Amino acid sequence: MSAGRYEYQKWGERAMSDGPQHPSNGRDTPEQRRRGQQPPGAPEPQWGSPQQTPPPQWGQPQPQWGSGPQWGQQPSWGQPPGQPRYAAPPKPGVIPLRPLGVGEILDGAFQATRKNAKAMFGSAILFQLAVAILMALATGAFFGAGTNVESFIQPNGVPTAAGISFGAGLFTVLMLLTLLNSFSVFVLQGVLVIPVSRAILNQHTTFKQMWSRAKGRIWPLIGLCALWLFVGGPLFLAGLVLLIVLGVGAELNGWIIALLALAMIVAAIWVGIKVMLAPAALVLEEIGVFASIGRSWRLVRRNWWRIFGITLLTLVIVAIVTSVVTVPIQLIVSFFGMGTAGTGSAESMLMSTLIVSLVSTIISSVFYAVAYAFQAGVTALMYVDLRMRHEGFDIVLMKESERLAAAAGASGPAYPPGQGY
Repeated sequence: MSAGRYEYQKWGERAMSDGPQHPSNGRDTPEQRRRGQQPPGAPEPQWGSPQQTPPPQWGQPQPQWGSGPQWGQQPSWGQPPGQPRYAAPPKPGVIPLRPLGVGEILDGAFQATRKNAKAMFGSAILFQLAVAILMALATGAFFGAGTNVESFIQPNGVPTAAGISFGAGLFTVLMLLTLLNSFSVFVLQGVLVIPVSRAILNQHTTFKQMWSRAKGRIWPLIGLCALWLFVGGPLFLAGLVLLIVLGVGAELNGWIIALLALAMIVAAIWVGIKVMLAPAALVLEEIGVFASIGRSWRLVRRNWWRIFGITLLTLVIVAIVTSVVTVPIQLIVSFFGMGTAGTGSAESMLMSTLIVSLVSTIISSVFYAVAYAFQAGVTALMYVDLRMRHEGFDIVLMKESERLAAAAGASGPAYPPGQGY
């Protein structure tokens, strides 16, 4: 017998053992029951004392002891009594503070880039324009005034010594500019993690704030990029050269060479996914180059296919959007370039081609900047999602959100949750 039923039974035994309380032996007359009067001799109810519950009518369910909502509580329909209600995780910024889905990662990256457009889009556009201008200046220096392109090739089609020197110098400069572009894109995507991470807690990041916070992380990002380019790149090229040598010297079957090359590509992709979160860890956790690689390796553990799928989906979305926008622009610019080239000399045609390419590159840089910012946002949110899954990082973010809300409440009005400023 439960405690509630035991108390109810003891209360009834005491009421029955108290004996008659009025001359009618505890029974009121029909007239008194009809008028709601108490029998003579019954004690008057005191102010604030619990009233006696009227008996249930015929056909009505009798209440069980301890069941039903308590005083001042609303009943929860469709929910068993005694169980707490579900409370949705807080969403102070662009994502809810819990493990994320694919759609939430993509939507959060878009919202973060939109709310920090000046810092993210502005930085990406400046980087792309700087590289495009440097390429234009280098090309213009090689094809400057007095350059006789026709003297670089003999009548039989064989390049002259001057042509070979010119081509080698131009190739070297373009390779250096390509490396500079790779470093700039890598550093840019690492720095853009900062405004995305702050947008999770509904914090706005200006252009100056972003680069001020990233000031001590620029050289580690350059070192990480150099490690990937100058170690990973030569290793991959050496593997391809080895396959070619084996195919020519050992006369292996072409299908075996193709399978080995495919295995190398798959291995490179696998390693790339394992270490792709290293820039985010290096910037946000302020750790070293090798420590960031190990950190990314541990976070991606047991989530490789998920990270690979999100990355592939992001690349497909970026490729479709940039192609839809940039391909028509490049065709239009090229059409006008061919129309204005005419039938002039080789130098004039070459300069017209270079000008058209420069204009097309500048226009395309704007849209590529948007793509870089979006990719950086996706990478940052994948890093945060894995930390919430493995380390309970959402609890840390909740505490930080409460601290920021308390500080904002003490200093002024806070912004509504889920809305940027």
